[in-house]
Amino acid sequence: GDLQAEDKWKDISGTGRMYDHSGRRTNTSLFLEHNFVTRWITLSVGVMANRNTGIDEDFRFFPGVDLSFHPDDHWRIYAGWNKALRVPTYTDLYTSNSAQQGDIHLKPERNSMFKAGARYQTNGLNVLFSGFYSRGRNMIDWVYETEASTKYQAMNIGKLDNMGFNVEAGLNLTTLLGLATAAREPVRLKAGYAYIHQKHETGRDIYRSLYALEYLRHKVVVELSHPIVYRLSASWALRYQQRMNGYHPYAKLDGRLAWTEPHWQLFVKADNITAHRYYDLGGVRQPGLWLMAGARVSL
Repeated sequence: GDLQAEDKWKDISGTGRMYDHSGRRTNTSLFLEHNFVTRWITLSVGVMANRNTGIDEDFRFFPGVDLSFHPDDHWRIYAGWNKALRVPTYTDLYTSNSAQQGDIHLKPERNSMFKAGARYQTNGLNVLFSGFYSRGRNMIDWVYETEASTKYQAMNIGKLDNMGFNVEAGLNLTTLLGLATAAREPVRLKAGYAYIHQKHETGRDIYRSLYALEYLRHKVVVELSHPIVYRLSASWALRYQQRMNGYHPYAKLDGRLAWTEPHWQLFVKADNITAHRYYDLGGVRQPGLWLMAGARVSL
């Protein structure tokens, strides 16, 4: 918070120190939502009235609309739009240490989100396609302003538009191919791909972003799960990612073995089986081969 007058300091019992900073704000939100439901259509319309004394004394209104069309048991088509506001946290405003420096002059970030998609589901097959467009203003992030920076600085990084799509397909191969098996677990194959394009406009110097600008351009995940014998099953996941702003793309393979009984399960999991060395969000080097074992009990 802010430094207080000395007559408002509070003693920290047993330490000989004082609480000499304080912050206060009140957040009030009022919600109104109505759903219209018919045999084929679901429409949800709502609005939030929000007042935060950390900004001013005014109420602001944030509407949202979601529409879903489901002509039969297999199809669902949907679209939505909403507006939102995020007030800087006290961490964003006041943090000051050897690695981070907040900014008490940060403005709230504003965002409008449009989304649309379709899902098709039948016995043994599940397919999803969705797209989105996000329009952000005064977005808040922690950044290095120059290559020589040693502290992340909280900053309104300007205008940030994100647009992209996601496609997923899940197959129950046991059902689709009519596989005869005595195992309890079916053979499942799932694949997904996500893509994001980002447009950023700012008048500030930014060398590295901790969150918003280090986004995933491409992400591919392929998963296979199958029985081995009786109650023993395995699952495998191959992941490929390309993160923007200085990261090299990488691929890694994970695996899991599980013995499943009605009320308990034993499992062994191997993350990054090939021990590939890679870096992810925040420039943090990730572990090589990572083995885990555990049990789950259902009472």
